[in-house]
Amino acid sequence: KQDGTRITYARQVQGPGRLLHDIQVALPDGSGAVTVSTPDPATQDDTGPHWWLDDQVLFTRDTTGSGKQIWAAKTDGSGQRLVLDNAALNAVNPKTGDIVVTGGGAATLRTYDPATGGFGPPQALPYEIVSGLHEGLVFSPDGGKMAVTDYGRLYVAAADGSALREVYAGQCVNVTEFAWSPTGDRLALQINQDAHALTIVDLLGNVVRQDGVWLGEQGLTGPFFWQPNVAAPAPTPPPAAPAIPPAPAAFAPETPIVMPLDNYHAEGKCQAVIARSAADGSVWMRVDRGFNETATPWTRIGGPALDITYAPIGGSGALLVARNPADRSLWALRDGALPGQWRQWARIGDAAEDVHLMGRPQKSSNDVLVLARDPGTHAIRAFELSSSWPTQPTGPVYEFGGPAAEVDVAQNPAGGLAVVARSTGDGSVWGRQWTSSYPQPSLGPWIKLGGPARSTAMANAAEGPVVVAQNPADGSLWATTTFVENARWQQVGGPALDAAAAAGHDGDFSVIARNTADKSLWISPNNHSTNGQWAPQPWARLGDPASALPGVLALPTGGTRVASVGANGALKVGFCGDQWNCA
Repeated sequence: KQDGTRITYARQVQGPGRLLHDIQVALPDGSGAVTVSTPDPATQDDTGPHWWLDDQVLFTRDTTGSGKQIWAAKTDGSGQRLVLDNAALNAVNPKTGDIVVTGGGAATLRTYDPATGGFGPPQALPYEIVSGLHEGLVFSPDGGKMAVTDYGRLYVAAADGSALREVYAGQCVNVTEFAWSPTGDRLALQINQDAHALTIVDLLGNVVRQDGVWLGEQGLTGPFFWQPNVAAPAPTPPPAAPAIPPAPAAFAPETPIVMPLDNYHAEGKCQAVIARSAADGSVWMRVDRGFNETATPWTRIGGPALDITYAPIGGSGALLVARNPADRSLWALRDGALPGQWRQWARIGDAAEDVHLMGRPQKSSNDVLVLARDPGTHAIRAFELSSSWPTQPTGPVYEFGGPAAEVDVAQNPAGGLAVVARSTGDGSVWGRQWTSSYPQPSLGPWIKLGGPARSTAMANAAEGPVVVAQNPADGSLWATTTFVENARWQQVGGPALDAAAAAGHDGDFSVIARNTADKSLWISPNNHSTNGQWAPQPWARLGDPASALPGVLALPTGGTRVASVGANGALKVGFCGDQWNCA
């Protein structure tokens, strides 16, 4: 009951040759139980009790051969009566007595008339509410709103079903259980089925409190209630949804970011795609929610920006770094309290170009190394962001090479990082090991890997960092996994417009390139190096013509999420299996 003084429930009892249920009312500890319904033991079953007006209980009675009816009874068991025929009860408005019922092949709202004691004609409800009834619809204690979940998506609406909106329309939030606050202005959520604590949010989805109530190792397995300690206020409507600007008509011709979202990535459930608008450089995000096979609308999260890059931070968090188009300064954005939410942008560095992010060399660290070139001198510089940033400031800036025409970085399986730079003079390719960063960086000498090259790209692989370079004479593609002086290079394909390396499963790597004739995407998949040698895998067409190389993310459950910008600026997102059969 809303005042917390009593509970009502369906009790299972043994009938003549069958099990059935009657309705009970008791104190919160289960004592003082009173039977308030008396179904026929041979033909009837009473279930789904709800508190109603004037200290009454509504419930559904199912009679063999006659169908379902909604009955009412007083808490002492008197006054049992039929209130609605050919219907089953789903939810009750505690203030008005209105009910949501199913019957006649539809789910509808029935308005209570206190003058007659009956209900008005059926009123249709939005599809999302009807679809979510199997998971549970609950009116707010003030009677002005309703909430429902449908396959993990949380919806809030006015009490008549109007003004419906999804609370987390642009995020990866899988709500498995929820309860209204006594004042009807907040919700307590269990997010993800194995969550161990409740999250308290307002009706716009902003987190008010996290980890407020410990749920145990298994989390909740059914509905829960928020014990009131204040009287419910007068009915109020839900707040208006924030305005969502329309998505860009075209995206910038560059590689989109494909990134995991929080702990959902452990199960491959949610990934975000981040790209810039071709018109104004604004930064946009879309979330693919694997837990219910839906994609969110595009949501603007910042900008304008010259470009943007991503790295994981703090174990399960996310960090974005972008360049301001006015002065090329570096700005960073940290993930918020829930997957898909973000904090405020903050400046972290001076003018830079060719920005890369990578985990700090210590394997146990969750900090991020920011690597870039000075736009004036082309010197290579780096600094660290702590896993607790922005609580802690950025680290000191180290200059450790250059001038360079291009720079890249990848993890080294032996420990630390591998940095590759291309000379501004002759295009030769150079490498340097970054083995430690605390209290100061520990760097090996620069070694010449090869060259000249038109461009380079890197990825992680089991045997070592993979470096892919493009021959400036004919555009052919070459690769090495031996990070040593005058490394052993193998031709892997070409000619190509450009190319990238992508880490795969089991330490494999793939080379992705654009065809010079029509800009279509091609891939040499699942290459595996042993002692610096491998047989390059045959090339296969990966996708339609694109304005840039695709963004890729290998999923822990197998396969790869791929996003690319087409020649017309349209952004496509797909999934490729382990053998790169894509859809």
